[in-house]
Amino acid sequence: MLSGVLRAGSGRVWFGVIGWLLSIASSEAAVELPSYAQGADIKQSLNSKGREVTELVMFAGGVVAIICILVGSLYLKAGNREKAKSFIWGGVGGLLLDTMVYAIAQLVVK
Repeated sequence: MLSGVLRAGSGRVWFGVIGWLLSIASSEAAVELPSYAQGADIKQSLNSKGREVTELVMFAGGVVAIICILVGSLYLKAGNREKAKSFIWGGVGGLLLDTMVYAIAQLVVK
């Protein structure tokens, strides 16, 4: 079976198969670009998208940190000082971390 493939006339068949595969591969490569890549100012568009994502993530982190502080104050009111300290310090640390990450992200995005 392998000797039939290696015959002199089968080279044209393999070139035909390879040419057909290359034509399929080249037709698959013609894709439409996303909307942000259509314009000439791609860098500005990506920077604005990055700012939006950064602000959303920082907002969510800040909300979670404030909720932790509020939960800690409820534990403190209930008399569970250890759990209250844990939540309050976690919330304060989360706010500090959130602020630092926001500042660094603003430097990078600009």
